Amino acid sequence: MTWLDMQPRDSVLFISFGSGGALSAEQITELACGLEMSLQRFIWVVRKPFEDAAAARTFFSVGAEHNNFAEYFPDGFLSRIKE
Repeated sequence: MTWLDMQPRDSVLFISFGSGGALSAEQITELACGLEMSLQRFIWVVRKPFEDAAAARTFFSVGAEHNNFAEYFPDGFLSRIKE
């Protein structure tokens, strides 16, 4: 990742909830807003949000289908955080 190589050492957060981690759409929005307001550099591994708590507890509940991840973020989020 060229972008990461250009950042000062120890200045980038890596956010990932692992293969079993699941957030709701509301939680993704809240985390996105918090990251944006922090002004901290970050790399965030985002998965499709789960619709209900039961699905969130299922380890392999997300299929391999392609999703437009941008639809899960607040409007304009990607353009505002782009460096």
